[in-house]
Amino acid sequence: MRNTPLKQHDLPTEARTVHPSHEPVKDDDTSVALSPDTPPLILFDDHPTQEPGPQMDVPSHTHPRHPMNPVPPSIPESGHHSPRRHDIPSEDQPNEALTQFKILNNVLRNRFNLTNLEIDPSISTDTFRLILSRTPSLRSINVKLKSISSSGPKSGYPMLDHPSLEELTINTTVHPGQLLTSLCLPRLSQFSLNAHKGTFAREEEIGLYKLLRTSQCFLSSLSLVDVYPRQSELIHCLLHRTCQTLQILKVCSTISPLVATTFRRRCIMNPTIKVLGDTTTTGEPLICPRLLLLELSHCDASNDLFAEMVKTRVGAGPLSLGYAFRSPSPQFDAAIREKLAAIRTPYPFRFRSMFTHVITKDISI
Repeated sequence: MRNTPLKQHDLPTEARTVHPSHEPVKDDDTSVALSPDTPPLILFDDHPTQEPGPQMDVPSHTHPRHPMNPVPPSIPESGHHSPRRHDIPSEDQPNEALTQFKILNNVLRNRFNLTNLEIDPSISTDTFRLILSRTPSLRSINVKLKSISSSGPKSGYPMLDHPSLEELTINTTVHPGQLLTSLCLPRLSQFSLNAHKGTFAREEEIGLYKLLRTSQCFLSSLSLVDVYPRQSELIHCLLHRTCQTLQILKVCSTISPLVATTFRRRCIMNPTIKVLGDTTTTGEPLICPRLLLLELSHCDASNDLFAEMVKTRVGAGPLSLGYAFRSPSPQFDAAIREKLAAIRTPYPFRFRSMFTHVITKDISI
């Protein structure tokens, strides 16, 4: 496949590096894992346009493709067109800019064949959006996001539609609100959002409901780890038609239960537990009727209400349950386990305590 030169407008404002793989990328590859060990691949615009943007004339006695050649700021213009490297990294950010650029370069040169992509080093939200917009065949992507030079446009991103993406995993230290509200993923079936422990200081909108409402997809798996959406947003997501096909639901926290006790809004409260336990007129679960795996932590709810919710769900089909309450008391945890062990159902039912201070075993009933 012929390599396509990048134009200036193709590159995000703060990212000019790509994640190269250990082996050369072939045209027939459909799955690529990117790592930071391959030497940088620098792209040039050999036919400069008149578009405004940062540029630097390269003196004739230096090699234009060598990224480490110093370029004095007061070089007079030569009489011919000199190749320009887009956004030459400054001295204080050379490694970051080159990393972003290498990742982007390696993805885009094989963009029409990629179906699965995992990017190990962190990239910016702008770079991630550019990758999505240039990989029409991509079905699965796993990325790490971080803030590079800005937190995104003040007015929000324009809508980006990707018709093929089915699996999206995001590990982030950046609040995902602007990103999620700008995506339309009609074929999305598995979504996982994992945040760094310090990313979310409190309960807030994360843009998940707007993503689901815009995409009108049918999720089979939804995982939120160390992400704390507003209770109303989480309930609206669970009630939406896109979650009626859920088989896996994880809303979990890796923080200490003691911290969860202090920040109660980081917990799963009674209204969410009640919605999960509501039934139709025929006695079936009102929402997410196909759930096979449910993990909830940390819960700040009545143990009776929680037990009733579980009873409703296991009465409709097999269920594997993981749970943790915010109370650090082993006696409280033992009381919940006793209530769950008393539930009788004709379907397979497994539950386990995710309580960090107590060693427990899975119990099959």
